[in-house]
Amino acid sequence: MTDETKEGPLSTCERERLERIGPIQPCGVLLGGDLSDDQICFASADAVAWLSLSEGQMLGRYLGEVVALTLADFPSAPGSRQLIAGLVESPRGWMDAVLCRTATGWLAELEPPGTDDPPTQVVNPLLREMFQAPAAESEWFGYAAAMADAVRRTTGYERVMVYRFLPDTCGEVIAESTADTLPRYLGPRFPAADSTCIARDLYRQNSHRQIPDIQAVPVPLDILPGANPDLGRSDLRAVSPVHLRYLANMRVAASLSFLILVGGNLWRLVACHHRRPRFLSMTVREQCMELTQAYALGISAFLAHQRLRRISGLNTSLETLVEFILDVEEGRQSAATLERGLLDLFQASGAVLVDDRGMAYFGQVSTPGEVRAIDHWRIGQSGDEVLATDRLATASGLTLDLERAAEVLAVRVRSRRAGRPDRRFYWFRSEQARTVRWAGDPNKDAGADPATAVLNPRRSFDLWVETTCGLCAPWDDLDLMAARLLLQRSGLRAGPWV
Repeated sequence: MTDETKEGPLSTCERERLERIGPIQPCGVLLGGDLSDDQICFASADAVAWLSLSEGQMLGRYLGEVVALTLADFPSAPGSRQLIAGLVESPRGWMDAVLCRTATGWLAELEPPGTDDPPTQVVNPLLREMFQAPAAESEWFGYAAAMADAVRRTTGYERVMVYRFLPDTCGEVIAESTADTLPRYLGPRFPAADSTCIARDLYRQNSHRQIPDIQAVPVPLDILPGANPDLGRSDLRAVSPVHLRYLANMRVAASLSFLILVGGNLWRLVACHHRRPRFLSMTVREQCMELTQAYALGISAFLAHQRLRRISGLNTSLETLVEFILDVEEGRQSAATLERGLLDLFQASGAVLVDDRGMAYFGQVSTPGEVRAIDHWRIGQSGDEVLATDRLATASGLTLDLERAAEVLAVRVRSRRAGRPDRRFYWFRSEQARTVRWAGDPNKDAGADPATAVLNPRRSFDLWVETTCGLCAPWDDLDLMAARLLLQRSGLRAGPWV
């Protein structure tokens, strides 16, 4: 306990082995084993009752003795899933099977019909709507709103939110479809601590996550000696007590979420909330997965189109700028003609060129003393010719005028002639005071229950407004690509620049 107390409750939560949590939710049956054969090495403790089998131990039996399955029915690729509808009859109706092959074994999860499935939905028109990707930035949020409406119609949940993960791992609700009687979360951000790293890692392994009833009592697993169940890819896996408290604090009794991957990265989440317990069949959840996959494809297509347009614009801007650079070097143009091109290339507020002849200033820049200090710091940095930071004062340890130099993109041109110093380009962006609306105070620690040492998630989701300074839009991968292309295209290594 001493070490955990020193690290803080959030650090303890990050170490929680959710994939080894042990029990499962009581809305289905779990059977599992090793890849070597189909012997059942672990099973939910109530599996015999669920399947109306004669009294006796489930462990040690072979899968084919219990249900009409063999290992050949399982997907061959680790992480892949196979749905078999109506596989086995039980006292609660015909049960669907979800088969999954893990890295070391297999999982067979059996679920009864959804007790809360809404009337049959015509999903195809919704899918066609999702395939109509936004063509312009102005259509971006409307597309997310259409996604929230489509999932709400399909699931019958009272609230559906499209939740975007930001670069700093905070989250933001960008679209919401909800009943009029529920509080709204559209717009405010949610702190990164609301979704731990280990939870986000598990999101990447599973296409969705259903929690039908936060008050349901988990069912333990019976496990053969030596078996070590990995439930990372299990739909039925029990829920972290911390997350259950979090949902209760939001007055949510049931939740359902679907992940949206773009370029292999967890980019968005569709989160569904209900004030009463709600259990949906795998068939309905599969329909929602089709919707979210169509949405992800549309988003990917839009982002790829936007990236191509920007790259094309960068190519044009670079060609023009290189021509101006050569004209200035050869005396056909004054240095002042470079200003607009230099600043526009990186949406910078100021730029400085430093060489053995002095400094050339463009746009809004710091004082000569501050620029010299920044240049001295940059010379001391080893490694790549291109350096970028969106927190210049913190990175350099310097006291700077953030209205003129909150972040820097630096290009270092190494001279190939003995005795000639390097030449450095600096592009600066000024700070942007930013007002952020949070769903609750992000700086308020969750804390732990003094009696149990169990982490208590935050209780308040009331609007909390924060104004931050000293930050700017970070340099992205295309900014860095453009800086390296400038080095190549202008002949900075071997032309008039050296």
